[in-house]
Amino acid sequence: MIKNPAEANGRFREVQELKVQRSNIKVQEDQRNELLMSYVKKTGPVMVYKGDQAVILEVKPKTVKKLDKAALAESLGLSVKQLSAATMAKLVEKGQLTSGRIAEFEKVEVTDRLAQRKARKREVEQFRNQK
Repeated sequence: MIKNPAEANGRFREVQELKVQRSNIKVQEDQRNELLMSYVKKTGPVMVYKGDQAVILEVKPKTVKKLDKAALAESLGLSVKQLSAATMAKLVEKGQLTSGRIAEFEKVEVTDRLAQRKARKREVEQFRNQK
């Protein structure tokens, strides 16, 4: 329990330090994942151990559809803040916005991701016999 403002200040600073540490850890995690992905891209699927369980690492594409809200808002004469789901629904009801028009502002982004899956017995034997 916090008993005075000085303790509250100390706890607040601890929280801020933890946020910075978490951010730094995330950066390190991302860098190491990039290294793993580049290795897996070069060599193909890799068997690793997660605890005592064999896991296969693979690089797979991830497809994401994103709506370019800025361009859509500009074409409708609105600000990006004003363009919410509710506003879009109202514009559709009024006939000012159609699904085809929304589709014009959708863009597809493909990025690579590191996928993990449990290794099958056959795969474990195959990787063990590789030299």
